[in-house]
Amino acid sequence: MKKWLLVLGLLLVLVTGCSEYVAEEAAEAQLEAEGGDAEVDIDGDDVNIEYSDGDTDIVMQGENLGGNDWCNEDATVNIVATGDDAGTYQWEVMGIVDSGEYEGLCHMRTYMESGGSTIEADYYVNEEGETVHMNMNSAGTEYDFDYSS
Repeated sequence: MKKWLLVLGLLLVLVTGCSEYVAEEAAEAQLEAEGGDAEVDIDGDDVNIEYSDGDTDIVMQGENLGGNDWCNEDATVNIVATGDDAGTYQWEVMGIVDSGEYEGLCHMRTYMESGGSTIEADYYVNEEGETVHMNMNSAGTEYDFDYSS
């Protein structure tokens, strides 16, 4: 799971506006510092990362991650890991909610499957990232979380 989090963390760094070459080199160096081989390719708003440490192989594909919109409803991330930390992770921006309890917030949906467990979650966040609502389903149990900074 630590490896998955590292790849997701790097994804956030890659979409912050660094030049493609600098971001690719920095991401590869960070992943290789974890003891594995990495290949990072950034093509505009799309990011592909392949990482292997001999025990786990991770392939991450992110599409439409840049752009000027704070809630880009075309943005997606798919991660597949094989080996010791096998599993899948999917993340998709659904867009800005136009009515109801979460009106005006960006809706993101995630799905993770690993070790026989499945977690589905819907996130609702404002543009500043200061208010977050999360509705999660794990093994048939529903959870609701609210956070404001």
